Amino acid sequence: MKPTIINDFIPNHYNKGINDLIFRDASKFPWYYLPNISGWENKFNVEDVKFVNNQSGFYHLLYSQGSQASAMFQALLPFLGYVEDKFDVSINNLIRVRVGMNIHTGEEGSHYPHTDLDIPNKTLLYYLDESDGNTIFYEQKKDKLEVSLTNPHTQNQAVLFDGLTLHSSSSPVEYSKRTTININFN
Repeated sequence: MKPTIINDFIPNHYNKGINDLIFRDASKFPWYYLPNISGWENKFNVEDVKFVNNQSGFYHLLYSQGSQASAMFQALLPFLGYVEDKFDVSINNLIRVRVGMNIHTGEEGSHYPHTDLDIPNKTLLYYLDESDGNTIFYEQKKDKLEVSLTNPHTQNQAVLFDGLTLHSSSSPVEYSKRTTININFN
């Protein structure tokens, strides 16, 4: 399944509402630190891709293992309807929903290639804010990875792809943060 990209995914007022819920009062939206945002070690050497030394980032888990993990999840229920309608898919089994935030580290480059889960699933990335930092999708060819698509972080854009596709986020350079909603489902 090649990544499918939809711009202007939700109405701008809904995107603004989600941003406000997360960022208007930071004390009400807890972030959790990860020293390695992808959770993977560097197993690959990819031509023309520089991996940053600082792999850290933050996350907030909204839904996992069949239950709501955050009150914010309720605000995303309409979002799931947009996923089904705009991509013409059914979310039969919601596996995980999380918000990830990469921060400016003073270093330009990518995080390590990874999959979110090691089971078959569909993955949706939704770019919540105006920022930079590409998402890179890879294809395994023999003993190496090759870049199959480089997608810039574009506010209010959604990307749907096979969850077993290796991909990586990148640190923002021009902006202080890069925020993505990540949904895994069958």
